Amino acid sequence: MRAGGKRGWGAKVLASAIGAGLLLSACSGSGSGASKTAQSASAAPGAAEQGGTVNWAEQPASAPNCIFPIGPLTCFTSFNASSFQNLLYRPLYWLGKDGRVAINYRLSIGQRPVFSHGNSEVTIHLNHYMWSNGEPVTGRDVVFAFNLVKANKDEWEPYVPGQFPDNVAAITAPNPTTVVLRLTHAFNPTWFAYNELTQLVPYPLAWDITKFPSGVTATSGHLPVPGKGAALPDTTRAGAKAVAAFLEKQAKSVADYTRSPVWRVVDGPWRLQQFTTTGLAVFVPNSHYTGPVKPRIAKFVELPFTSASAEFNQLLTSNPSNQHSGTSLTVGYVPPQDLRQRSRVQGQGYDLSTAYNFAFDFIVVNMQNAKVGHILRQLYIRQALQHLIDQPQWIQKFYAGVAAPTYGPVPLEPPNRFADKFERSNPYPFSIAKARQLLTSHGWDVKPNGLTTCGNPAKCGPGIAKGTPLEFKLLYVSGQTSLDDSMKAFASNASLVGIKLDLSSGPFSTVTGSVVPICQPGKPTTACAWQMLNWGGWVYSGYPSGEDLFLTGAEGNYGGWDSRLTNRLIEEVTTTGEAKEQQVLDQYQNDIARNLPGMLFQPTGGTVMAAAKNLAHYSTNPFGYLDPETWYFTKK
Repeated sequence: MRAGGKRGWGAKVLASAIGAGLLLSACSGSGSGASKTAQSASAAPGAAEQGGTVNWAEQPASAPNCIFPIGPLTCFTSFNASSFQNLLYRPLYWLGKDGRVAINYRLSIGQRPVFSHGNSEVTIHLNHYMWSNGEPVTGRDVVFAFNLVKANKDEWEPYVPGQFPDNVAAITAPNPTTVVLRLTHAFNPTWFAYNELTQLVPYPLAWDITKFPSGVTATSGHLPVPGKGAALPDTTRAGAKAVAAFLEKQAKSVADYTRSPVWRVVDGPWRLQQFTTTGLAVFVPNSHYTGPVKPRIAKFVELPFTSASAEFNQLLTSNPSNQHSGTSLTVGYVPPQDLRQRSRVQGQGYDLSTAYNFAFDFIVVNMQNAKVGHILRQLYIRQALQHLIDQPQWIQKFYAGVAAPTYGPVPLEPPNRFADKFERSNPYPFSIAKARQLLTSHGWDVKPNGLTTCGNPAKCGPGIAKGTPLEFKLLYVSGQTSLDDSMKAFASNASLVGIKLDLSSGPFSTVTGSVVPICQPGKPTTACAWQMLNWGGWVYSGYPSGEDLFLTGAEGNYGGWDSRLTNRLIEEVTTTGEAKEQQVLDQYQNDIARNLPGMLFQPTGGTVMAAAKNLAHYSTNPFGYLDPETWYFTKK
């Protein structure tokens, strides 16, 4: 889901309904794409000041709520991984570099991976990082994290059978600064680095316990460091499952996030000072941090908001140059419906920039639904529905121009080398006439502003009886004006060819929760009651392949797509050598763009960010990674 992709333990994450929903998390030391959009205008000339507080606005319904990523589906969101966990626990590889879709090795714990043995083995040397308990970050910490994932993969949302961790035959740490992965077979090195290695986050061996040791509680004491050569629980499957269960239990107690001896062991530039169930998160510098950039601000605060309007009102009443205010926003955003007031925001003391995640938005359709799945499995039905989505108009009218068209699975923004010519060409442009023609040619009695029904079952498709109506329930995330207007326009366009879309809206958690359990091909059940859902889309980990979304049986295959061709193309994308990498990626993305596999494409919103003019080195990141340690205030 772009309620993401996942990251943390999976580099693609569920993203919320429209661009700003996830893209607000895009505030890192790397840009979002083109220089005019990626870098904040706040070059903020002048000498650097030490100290000050940065208040950063969270998106509504995007407050972090999980500190440990194994667990419920709702933990796998960009706002948990990129703008919360990343600040405390550094991933093995940092995504986003100078506004590009790339791995930033300077900010990564792991050095550039070395592939050998015909791309079936990977050796990773580690940079010098320390845990706050005085222990170095070692290869054994990486092995520990891998063991937890492998033993608990069925409870790990990014898991796709045959993919990570299944495609790793063995992992070893021959010395403290080296990790070696022996793979099951040869893989595309670019794909494996971006989509598999980015899923690893080293965890301290002090966590390798199944209960608190004597003298330590959930709120007091310090976890002891295991002795060298000690037999630790994670070395067996049963032990690793018990460790994960213990950590999951501790993570459920949000009140203990700041005082638990577990979560106080960090290797990132920040430690958590305050955290609430409403999403308020206060970070202060980790004095033990050994990474390349040390924090210069004294405090980083993530402020929750119940609505975009509430955030915008606070933005307009803030004094962004006040470095010690508890309420003035240093970094906020301008909601799409308020973009006409950009000049007013600039006059308030902010510089504006536009951020895009490396993501794409869609409406997921349930091809396994017992009532309408047989209709939605017809390609011409999905094509007709796609022709009813007027992306250019929606972008201008509902997104105020701050959105990118989406014609397939590879994003067009931020600029990248992956999207091919066909996907940029819009294979299904808006056309009421074309939608009508597709329906009538397949046996439907089209009744504009009425209800279209199947008139000729022989043409309508298998299982579609005479008189079957074209009526679908569409549930989307509430509270986003642009999304609300877009869905109403979609329903209005559909009515012109007699398709009835019954619209309803609800919280992000309700919409994403509707896909659990995932509806598997050929197994329609009453549990798959949803028909169409719109929570936003998907954020990539770096390489825009579709193993998590489109492989048969994948946990992210929400619409129930089942195609041998797609499976084969994805297999080729993940295993082909770099020489033919783009060729096979083009074949894959064109297959998805043509077949609309369990989804309809819609514009992918960007976010207009507002940053204080005296905040230097602030910029946005296409993967939502936050690095406030690189930011600082300047003297006037």
